[in-house]
Amino acid sequence: METKHFAARSASANADKKTPLDAVSAPAGPFSDLPLPAHPQAPTLVRLEDRGDPFRTALAALQEGVLFLDRQGRIIACNPACEKILGLSQADLTGRTLQDSDWDAVREDGSPLAGDSHPALVALRTGQTQHDVVIGLRHQSGPPSWILLQAEPVFRPGEAAPQAVVCSFADITEARDARLALELAKQEAEEAGHVKDQFVSLMAHDLRAPIAAAMSMVQMVTTDRDPALAEQQRETLRAVYDRLEQQLSLIDEVLKLTRLRTGKLRVRKRPVTAGVLLSVALGLRFQAEQKGQRLINEVPEGLVLAADPILFGHVMQNLVSNAIKFSPPGATVRMFVPPERPGTVAVRDEGVGIEPKRIPDLFRSDVRTSTLGTAGERGTGMGLPLSYDIMAAHGGALRLETEPGKGSTFYADLPTFRPVVLVVDDEVDLRTLFKHYLVRQGCEVIEAGSGEEALDQLQTVHPTLVITDIQMPRLDGFGLLDAIRRNPDTAEIPVIVVTVGTDVEIRDKAFSLGANDFVTKPIVPNDFLPRARRFLT
Repeated sequence: METKHFAARSASANADKKTPLDAVSAPAGPFSDLPLPAHPQAPTLVRLEDRGDPFRTALAALQEGVLFLDRQGRIIACNPACEKILGLSQADLTGRTLQDSDWDAVREDGSPLAGDSHPALVALRTGQTQHDVVIGLRHQSGPPSWILLQAEPVFRPGEAAPQAVVCSFADITEARDARLALELAKQEAEEAGHVKDQFVSLMAHDLRAPIAAAMSMVQMVTTDRDPALAEQQRETLRAVYDRLEQQLSLIDEVLKLTRLRTGKLRVRKRPVTAGVLLSVALGLRFQAEQKGQRLINEVPEGLVLAADPILFGHVMQNLVSNAIKFSPPGATVRMFVPPERPGTVAVRDEGVGIEPKRIPDLFRSDVRTSTLGTAGERGTGMGLPLSYDIMAAHGGALRLETEPGKGSTFYADLPTFRPVVLVVDDEVDLRTLFKHYLVRQGCEVIEAGSGEEALDQLQTVHPTLVITDIQMPRLDGFGLLDAIRRNPDTAEIPVIVVTVGTDVEIRDKAFSLGANDFVTKPIVPNDFLPRARRFLT
């Protein structure tokens, strides 16, 4: 929305500008009987409610201000709300123009605004309606007040230029102040939360070392055979070790959560296939079998999702582990993709379910929600909050359906996978050609005209594949490839280099710098597309 501002200070000193005037014909329409000035030197002001017809009576009853300006931008009519909002009387407004030097105009940032930028004058010049323009009204003392203004040009039949303009506006000072206060409070809360997360991260990191050391010492004493410990002592030490291990797991979860929230742990999306989820299922199958449960993986083999394999794998491991933990012996835990949601992986159990009163706090890290499993298993209580934040960082969501006594289903929703390809070349035609082929493969294509521009793009976008020409001015393809491989955040992105002809030396240098493949100019689709598909699926 274009933001303009206009303000007025008291104009009682301008009362002597009023000059009586005979009216001439007005524009056709609802304002057809309003007087318009015979010449620009002598305007007449009319109060809308003084005309006596229902239309003007309605205008007089409005809480919004209404101004009527002639072709020269002079004010010739107003309603009572206008006088109230502007703090000016009829006499103050008579004959005034919005370019008058006595009008004090400010933008929302407090900077002055020339009168000819007022939306009413813009509407007169262009014949275009001006919608929802915010304007500041600066007074002689105190902060400015603010209005939300509309300007509608009025035309005579058959004429291309506006004959007049109607402005309507509402006082939004209180609403704007409330919005700014809310934004400030939100910013302060976010900053406080960031400081808290940093403090918690430091504390958790400091606690981790001594707990890990204590675990090592307990394990050393437990396994020491000289002298041999009594079985009761060994059981006691094993219980101590289990509690220390639980505390260490809690600290690790806290560290992951705070690193995610403070931006130290970044989501690096890749094509995630069903194999990642299969490895989760295989890793937890022994845990399920120990409780006499069945763990069934029904995720389709052809599934491809856009996710960070490590972080999303952590989410799925947490959901499956919880399903096993809270299900009784003989139960079945299923991993599947809902038919109507191809970007969702669900985990369903036949466990104890979750009480409705606990659901609002289930994903909150500041509320303790951990309970014992059906076999007395203990948890950290941080797994679901961390999983929730991981899904949010992916642009997805973590949802729950549950019924006490009958089980729960957690849904990990991810955006639909669409490979992102960064094409780097100083020739527009070649970038267009690559884009033509890649879009047909269902890819999103981002373009860069130089190596420097590509590095700027890589600060905010993590593409599935980079295709770069070698011959470019300033930072060439070799320099870009070297920079990509030296940066830990981009080091694993596949890169295809584009070369001219069959120069073996250039290819060898590209491969030594970490290129994954190459294509030659001119581009042959039957050669290029199979090479690109290797990295897109």
